[in-house]
Amino acid sequence: ALRRDFAEAMAQGDEAGDPALDGLLKRHYDWVERTWKAPPSADAYAGLGRLYVANPEFKALYDSSRPGLAEWMAEAMAAYARRALG
Repeated sequence: ALRRDFAEAMAQGDEAGDPALDGLLKRHYDWVERTWKAPPSADAYAGLGRLYVANPEFKALYDSSRPGLAEWMAEAMAAYARRALG
C-alpha cells in the first residue's frame, strides 16, 4: 500500500520535497521502525532512500510501480529526514 501511495503522489505531480507528503512519509518511517525494531536516525532514514536507488533489486521494485519512483522516494525521504527527524 505504501509503494502504491508513493507512486500515486508522484503521478499527481507532488514534489518530493513537499511537506504535504509528511503524513505519507511518517507512515513509511513508522513501517521502517517496525521492520528494523528500532527508530532510524535521520541519517539512516535518508540512507535507506539512497539504498532504494543504489540497490538494483530495490530500484527495480520501486520503479516497477512508476518509472523514477526510487529516485523520487529517496529525495522525499531525505527531505523528510531533514525536516522532521533532524
